[in-house]
Amino acid sequence: MRYHVGEADPGQALQDLRDRVMGLVEEETRQHFAFQALNPSSVNTVRIVTLLWEERVHLLSAVLRMGRDGIVDNLAAGGYAAPLDIMTGVVNGPAVDKKGGRKRSYDRHPLSQTMIMGFKISDWDDVKRMIEEAAQAVPQVRTVGWDVAIAGDGPMLVEGNHNWCRKPFQLPCGRGAAQELLAYMPQGSAYSRRRPLEQGKGL
Repeated sequence: MRYHVGEADPGQALQDLRDRVMGLVEEETRQHFAFQALNPSSVNTVRIVTLLWEERVHLLSAVLRMGRDGIVDNLAAGGYAAPLDIMTGVVNGPAVDKKGGRKRSYDRHPLSQTMIMGFKISDWDDVKRMIEEAAQAVPQVRTVGWDVAIAGDGPMLVEGNHNWCRKPFQLPCGRGAAQELLAYMPQGSAYSRRRPLEQGKGL
């Protein structure tokens, strides 16, 4: 939620937050003007999924997430997601939403009309370096879905999700990703012993 303190007494504002059982309070993120142009009602983020495998960090996927008109940008809340080229940080496909999936796609943001196709994430090399460092901070958690905001002074890590959702991992690309993940499954594991997967089959 977004909490506006305004001119309220600081002590009263603190008590109000305690009454709402708020476990974490942070200053509002001021995002880069290009991200603000996409959708100003939410902080729009990049979701990058990493896998720590054989002491190396592998970037499995990256998508640009944008809000619709609420304060969050995730697909479950009605937002949009567009696939990103891992190497360049450039959107290389139209955005989708959870309701329409690939049947309904968007080259421009439906509300702001800002072009999504070809949108480039600023400081992309810095984003990848930050994520690779973060992925090694707790090596016991081998796969994480990282949410990154681009602020006016560069990338900032919002959070890491150990139980990252499969929808933004696959839906924006229009195909399943099980084949890519199968390469990391140890031979003889329960998953690898299943019948061969059809090309493009989802998780």
